[in-house]
Amino acid sequence: MRQLFVLLATSALGALAIPAPARLVRIQVDSITPAPVGTAPTSTLPIPYEIVRGRFFGTLDPADAHNHVITDIDGAPHDAKERVQYSATFAIARPVDRSRATGVLFYDVPNRGGSLIGADADGYVRVISGWQGDLPPGPDVQTASVPVAHGKNGKPLTGPVLARFTDMPAGARSIAITGSIGKPTARPVPVTLDTTKARLFRQTADLAPPVDVKPGDWAFADCATTPFPGKPDPAKLCLRGGFDPCLRLYADLRGQGSTRPGDRFCRDP
Repeated sequence: MRQLFVLLATSALGALAIPAPARLVRIQVDSITPAPVGTAPTSTLPIPYEIVRGRFFGTLDPADAHNHVITDIDGAPHDAKERVQYSATFAIARPVDRSRATGVLFYDVPNRGGSLIGADADGYVRVISGWQGDLPPGPDVQTASVPVAHGKNGKPLTGPVLARFTDMPAGARSIAITGSIGKPTARPVPVTLDTTKARLFRQTADLAPPVDVKPGDWAFADCATTPFPGKPDPAKLCLRGGFDPCLRLYADLRGQGSTRPGDRFCRDP
């Protein structure tokens, strides 16, 4: 696979190492609809199911030692009770006739917000929920709403981040700075558009030696309609002569820093 990388000075996104306690304060049911017949892969005649969709809302105590593993939680906005608020979507597939449920519930953590859920041939209850705060909301996506953390005096949080680009169309004039696999998601914007503060290099494999591209030969810009160096755009990259599928970028970017409680509330029993 040919790839492009960008290393960025961005606001930090916290990742969790261990579970931490939280408080669930509200569950909101948005809809209850019949599950499509035949969604159970191992059965042609599953029992009637319904899908419950909604959101759940929770809070975290930034003073609780268990929550100190959440990066920059002290910089997140606090409510009147000095708690940090978050919410996420969920979907539950359950038998319409509760007496036909087995009493077993399977909880699935979706990858990139994937929300496929339906009737279960064995009568199990199926649950999925959002946990990734970097995904834009959508009708078929499980997402989470997490707070934006800031440094002292409200300043943005920045730090080095590596962004990877793969299989760019040969000759493309511009590419968007996005992340996620199979679901392009916007990434933080540069601290500066000065390419001397960043690094772009060609690399055909992870262990292949990198070959640098001169700072004057690429830009944070949109060249779709404007010749190189293009129209300045912090969300896109432009390369003199167009991209080839063998590039990686290592650059300095900045964005909004978010706390990331999603791992925690997905792991807690």
